Amino acid sequence: MMTITPETLWHILVSEAMGQSFTGLLVRRIHPDATCDLFLGVEEPGDQRALILQVRCEHLPSSSYLPEARGIEIRILPLGEQCGKGALILVLKEKRFLDIFQTLVRDLAEALAQVRTEDAAVELFLSRIRLWQRFLEVSEGDGLGEEAQRGLFGELWFLREHILPDTGPSGVSFWTGCARTPQDFQLPAAFVEVKTTLATHYPCLQIHGLRQLDDSDVPRLFLCHLTLINEGEGETLAAVVASIRRSVRERQPYTERFEALLLEAGYLDSQCVRYDQVRYWVCHADLYNVSGDFPRLCQCDVSNGVGGVNYTIEAAACRNYVVAFTEIATAFREG
Repeated sequence: MMTITPETLWHILVSEAMGQSFTGLLVRRIHPDATCDLFLGVEEPGDQRALILQVRCEHLPSSSYLPEARGIEIRILPLGEQCGKGALILVLKEKRFLDIFQTLVRDLAEALAQVRTEDAAVELFLSRIRLWQRFLEVSEGDGLGEEAQRGLFGELWFLREHILPDTGPSGVSFWTGCARTPQDFQLPAAFVEVKTTLATHYPCLQIHGLRQLDDSDVPRLFLCHLTLINEGEGETLAAVVASIRRSVRERQPYTERFEALLLEAGYLDSQCVRYDQVRYWVCHADLYNVSGDFPRLCQCDVSNGVGGVNYTIEAAACRNYVVAFTEIATAFREG
């Protein structure tokens, strides 16, 4: 474990660089007992924070294999033929991502400190950055917006209440919406899309794309509508995350899978204090069987070449298609 936080060490390095009118990369080693050489650094001018992994040159990847992500940069730096070493450098390029970058570096440094070979360290370095790519794509640096919070709350509530009780920890693998699939859950014999609305007299559901409610290529399709109230008592988004973590903590592969999915969804623990002001409780939940004349648009309803279609449907128009939530358990048995 690091005895000093990255934030503190970076502040120290910035102060040293300013005192010396330093130009270049000023570094300090971290995790001295690790197999690979790890450093935190500050690049001047610009106070750019960095994480450096130093390995022998034969273990460095080709520059064409370096991942790209918004707000950060990955470089390869040769350190000279005599020492035969080079470095992979992760640099923060946009300061609005500082909080995220600090979390990324802590995660990456702790993982790299456990690796036993330089080859494995390089592979881990690149794979973790690729995992964070999706988060950085969707993040604006200050956490999830209100609508995104509500949507994630609904998906996690459905996972906890209607997937995990039938499957145990392995059920987290059925949560696929973070990977941009048309529906949020892909079960063995059914797909499920989850929509959340705040309580109103005439709720409308936002449908994104022509495939979201198209059952032509899926075994069976359900639409779950959750009506939320965000006043008074209820659960925070962080509380729902914590409850699912407790449910899956005994099964390491699924724990890691759930954490990766949270990251893809744009959720970071370091930002959860920003969500604690909002508490939701589900005052009503409906499950609709999407088939036949269910109110929707599908690809077959529009001319060839038409795409990017978003539309709304009135929840009241779906009442004739309500089915029991026990249909979800049936979908597992049939699969």
